[in-house]
Amino acid sequence: MAEGTNLPTMRTEHITCNIDVRNLWMRFQRVIEEVMLCDSSNTNAMRDDDLERLTDNLRAFRSAANQAINGPQLDTPYVSPREYNLQHWFDDQAMLENDDLDHIRVLLVTARDDLAKSSQSNRTGNCLHVKDGRRLIRMLDRVDQHVTEVITEHNPMDYPETTPTVAMSPAGRSGI
Repeated sequence: MAEGTNLPTMRTEHITCNIDVRNLWMRFQRVIEEVMLCDSSNTNAMRDDDLERLTDNLRAFRSAANQAINGPQLDTPYVSPREYNLQHWFDDQAMLENDDLDHIRVLLVTARDDLAKSSQSNRTGNCLHVKDGRRLIRMLDRVDQHVTEVITEHNPMDYPETTPTVAMSPAGRSGI
């Protein structure tokens, strides 16, 4: 189990030299975990408070991404490059009952892993390479599009014959 949560831990690790990639990785981890543990992940209906929280998290994430893309390049020759371990906090491959949240989980995991594993930015000290930034923004656009065009337009879905499909997601973190 991941420390402080009921989700199983995944022991995969990545390394980056970029402080902005590290920051975005941590934000990805937090948003993905929030998606996986919210009340709506156990049903086919999206609760208003979970939708508001998701929207706020995505907005804050986009601001951090824009800062990494458009922010000033820092000159840190005495401390860069430095390797940062990017660790998974939990098993982010567990399927969710809520199809829409599961799709968002997959998009976020894909964007996170693309940035951490195969980006040019990964080897620089800070900021995002132009192409990496574009890919990241396109993924965030896709998530936003799914929220606005699918979740808000077609919620809740009724699947009486095929629900439930997966076990309940565990409770959230139990605190400090």
